[in-house]
Amino acid sequence: MFMIVGTLEPVEGTAMDLRTPTLLGDRLDTVPGGFGFDHNFCLGRSGAWKHVARLECIYLYLSLQ
Repeated sequence: MFMIVGTLEPVEGTAMDLRTPTLLGDRLDTVPGGFGFDHNFCLGRSGAWKHVARLECIYLYLSLQ
């Protein structure tokens, strides 16, 4: 996974590395730009749709895929 910042930058080891389940609130203070998770990610080549993410609110039992 890569993040677009004018160039493709790897997310490994950064606050933007969301490849494993992560509590977003724990990372808000370390996200580049300081405005939370409002970024674009390059996930691979175009083609068939595939599942790439799930966002859950553990307190309200809501999810977004």
